[in-house]
Amino acid sequence: MKVVIVHYHLKPGGVTTVIRRHLDACARAGIEAGLLTGEEPPEPPGVPWEAVPGLAYDPPGEPVPTDKARDRGAALALDLAAAAERLAGSGPFLYHVHNPTIRKNAALCPALSVLSGDGARVLIQAHDFAEDWRPDVLLNRLPYPAGCRWAVLNGRDYRALRSAGLPESDLELLPNPLPAPGAPTPGAAAGRGDLVLYPVRGIPRKNLGEVILLSRWLPPGLSAAVTLPPSNPKDFPLYEAWKYLARETGARVSFEAGLSASLDALYARTRTAVTTSVKEGFGFSFLEPLARGVPVAGRRLPSVVPDFEATGIPYPALYPAIRVPEGLFSREAFGARLDSALQAVFRALSDALGGEPTWLAGRLAEVRAAALPEGGADFGVLDPAAQAEILERLYHDPAASAEMERANPFLTSWWDAPPPPPPEALEEYSPYRCGDRLAAAYERTAACPGSGAAPDREALARVLLSPEGFFCPGL
Repeated sequence: MKVVIVHYHLKPGGVTTVIRRHLDACARAGIEAGLLTGEEPPEPPGVPWEAVPGLAYDPPGEPVPTDKARDRGAALALDLAAAAERLAGSGPFLYHVHNPTIRKNAALCPALSVLSGDGARVLIQAHDFAEDWRPDVLLNRLPYPAGCRWAVLNGRDYRALRSAGLPESDLELLPNPLPAPGAPTPGAAAGRGDLVLYPVRGIPRKNLGEVILLSRWLPPGLSAAVTLPPSNPKDFPLYEAWKYLARETGARVSFEAGLSASLDALYARTRTAVTTSVKEGFGFSFLEPLARGVPVAGRRLPSVVPDFEATGIPYPALYPAIRVPEGLFSREAFGARLDSALQAVFRALSDALGGEPTWLAGRLAEVRAAALPEGGADFGVLDPAAQAEILERLYHDPAASAEMERANPFLTSWWDAPPPPPPEALEEYSPYRCGDRLAAAYERTAACPGSGAAPDREALARVLLSPEGFFCPGL
């Protein structure tokens, strides 16, 4: 069997990590793999590869007009087919395409439509959907490709695609593989350590304000550390603002810890890993610490954690929300900013779909009501300005901290997580188990094309634009 993996780039990051693990799985299974990418990889991928410039990210600016995206897609389809045939040589092959459902390159979905229409076997792996509160990367009046098979990372996305019209025969559930387990970290193994580690890049959806909040209750001798800065320049102003606020309040949070120490060295000092993320495609941050023998505490994401729990992995130290008592931030000012953000979502989705969905105004009204309930908003739903107001109060007003504790008693010991489960609890996400699933998905894709259906984008948005999935830091 021959597979050509397609992605915009191979820069360090979550999708690249998954691709490299898939390449390892292909090597173990005897599957010939090649790689098409929009730019030269920073490190050799270990398999035959070609750069296809038309596959790279679009330059920043206004969305590409629909007709131009289709024209570019037709040209890109020809370039992809020619490059793939050079890589694969004689005999049939299939395309495994990562993350075309967000508008990083407006020509990619039209190109896949052309390839599948010409009889190519295509497996699309959606790591994220733009319809899931990502208004900045919605495709502009373009359908998703028909005639392809689709793979998703979690059960929620699987159910969403079923609701959007895909039959089960077109769908694969491909959770991401963990790295091979290593030795437990000394700090966690001994039940001690001086760090609570957040091993992520400090991008907005990682919700760094909540780490600063949680650190308010850390005991003496324990501090929090975020490992890496953002890689996208547009994320730096907010990141720097959180760093400044942490310094100004005296919060025991360090940033960029991973630039001066290896991840292994940081984990060796780690008592507990923390996650405050409000949006994950898969949720490595809930699994990778466990693979190192480190327990996980923090925010529970209902979009991904139930999948892990269904395999028998317990998460006793996760909380569903942090409720903010009245008076710790300006409801009126946040409400006005919230209205503006929801209107932007309304306009973006209506433009992307070519008309206003009849259900959208009512749904956004439900979202607004859930974001500002009378009983206290969830800190993670609030925008950075409201979060910063709250943090200033918590660090400078003991009465405010006492109110927060009464509303959220778990704050006084949130970091004190029980030991993690044994390594065998993670078997479902082992490289070998995930590699078997990947090979089986390839075999099914090679055996027959998709049914001819395409996900209905409006139906997909109707499922994913839910109040429980709305968080301002995730927009």
